[in-house]
Amino acid sequence: MSYYILADSCDYCTIKYNKETGDTLWVRTYNGPVDKCDNAYAIALDDDGNVYVTGKSKGTDTNFDFLTVKYNSDGVEQWTARYI
Repeated sequence: MSYYILADSCDYCTIKYNKETGDTLWVRTYNGPVDKCDNAYAIALDDDGNVYVTGKSKGTDTNFDFLTVKYNSDGVEQWTARYI
């Protein structure tokens, strides 16, 4: 898990690799609603291969909120949950 920074903006970056070959299968980024800093801190997988990434994200009317993003095993975003 990592993130990248450009000026005062940083985003979640999630990468899925093929465990046999190391090839990149997909790359997803999450950029919050105000295009400011979003920092991923933890990642988890469930038995179906869904990916959960959680961290903090700059909110529209708040400072930082806790935010979790769920991707299915193909890397399609399923939902986000923001906790103010």
